[in-house]
Amino acid sequence: MFSRWVTASVRPGNSTHQLTQNNLYLQGIILFVLINIIWGTTFPLIERIVISLSPSVLIATRFAVAALFFSVNLRWLNALLLHDSLILGILFLPI
Repeated sequence: MFSRWVTASVRPGNSTHQLTQNNLYLQGIILFVLINIIWGTTFPLIERIVISLSPSVLIATRFAVAALFFSVNLRWLNALLLHDSLILGILFLPI
């Protein structure tokens, strides 16, 4: 499914292919660690913030911040992505 969105211009026999694979692996590890740090710090922060803010204000603020971050990705939105997202949404709806 993802191969339709990502086009690889590096051939497997080329030496730059190994360099690219190593870079992608390292980038994946770095992003994984960063996500874990962000995920782990949200629990203590929310515990402190919920004392001073109401839950509805906290949820509205979290949605606003998430909307700002995800609005950058709207330029890559196309019919294929919408189609696949709709199928995944329908499949995971009962869960």
